Amino acid sequence: MGTLGRMKAISRYGTELPYTPPQPIAYIVDKGVFNSALATQARDAGALLHTSTRAYDLVIDDAGVHLQALVGGEQPLRVHAQLAVLACGVHYHLTKALGLGSPCEFLQGAQAEVPQTLTEWTEVHLNKTFSREAFAWLVPLQSGYTRVGLMCARNARGALQRFLDTIAPQWREWGDIQIATKPIAQMPLRQSYAERVLVIGEAAGQVKATTGGGIYYGLLAARLAADTISQAFATGCFAAPTLQGYERAWRSLLADELALGLSFRKLYSWIGDRRMDGILRYIARDGLKDLIRHKANFDWHRELIVELRKRLPLGGLGVRTLFSL
Repeated sequence: MGTLGRMKAISRYGTELPYTPPQPIAYIVDKGVFNSALATQARDAGALLHTSTRAYDLVIDDAGVHLQALVGGEQPLRVHAQLAVLACGVHYHLTKALGLGSPCEFLQGAQAEVPQTLTEWTEVHLNKTFSREAFAWLVPLQSGYTRVGLMCARNARGALQRFLDTIAPQWREWGDIQIATKPIAQMPLRQSYAERVLVIGEAAGQVKATTGGGIYYGLLAARLAADTISQAFATGCFAAPTLQGYERAWRSLLADELALGLSFRKLYSWIGDRRMDGILRYIARDGLKDLIRHKANFDWHRELIVELRKRLPLGGLGVRTLFSL
C-alpha cells in the first residue's frame, strides 16, 4: 500500500528532522491481504484451517493436547494433536489457563485511514499532548489515503481523535472514519513454552516496544519454533524441557533487542517536549543524521540506540541505569 521512504520527526514546537534513506526501509501492507496470502501458503503446505472459530480451552495429558473451540460461536469443534502452538495475538486466556500468564505491561494503539493525502512524507510526531509514552504518525498510502495512528498508555481512541482534530480538523466531515484500537504488549511472557505447547508472536510478547510492530519478530520466532517442533517429532518427546530450546533460541536472538527498546521508549516518556525539541535540533546540527543514516534499521534498533546513548545530551535522566545492557 506504500513504503517508508522520506521521513521526518516533528516536535511539539515545530522543529523538523527530515531523513531520506537510500532506499525504502519498510513496506506498508494491507494486513488482511497479507494474512490471506499466508493462509494460502499454509493450505498449500497441507494445513487445515478453521475460520470463524474461537478456541476457548486447551487440555494437556499424556496422549497429547485437546483443543475445544466453537465454530461460528455455536458449533463445537474438538481437535487432538501432539503439540499446540499458541499464536493468538493479544488474547491471553489460554496462556493464563496454562500458567504462563500474560505480558505485565501494555500500551494502547489506535489507527485510522483518512481519505485524503495529508502529507507526502512519513511523519513521526513527538508531542506529549497526544502521547506521553510514545508518538503519533502519518503514513501516506498509494491509494491517496493517509494512515494516521498513535500509541499511548490509555484512551488511545480519544488521543487519536484529538490528533486528527489538530492535523486535519475536517476529518469529522469525511463520513464514518473507522478507528481501530488494540493493546500492544511491551514485555515478553516470562515463559513461552510448557509441556506440548509453544507460544509465538504477539502472544509471547515478541513485539518492538519502540514502534509496536510484531510481524517480523513473529516470523523469526515461528522459524525457531518450527525447528524445535521438528526436533520434538524426531525424538517423540514433547515434554517442557525438550521444548525449552525454542525459548533459548528466540531469547538469544531477540531478548536484548526487546529490553533495550523498552528502556529507550521509557526514557523518551520521561523527556519533556522542550527537551525533545532541543534534541532534534542537536541531531540536526551535530552530524548525527549521518549516524542515523548508517545505523538505522527498521527491524533492529539496538545498534542505533547504543550509538545515540553515547552522543545525545541526556545527562540527568538516569541513562546508565536504563541502558545497562
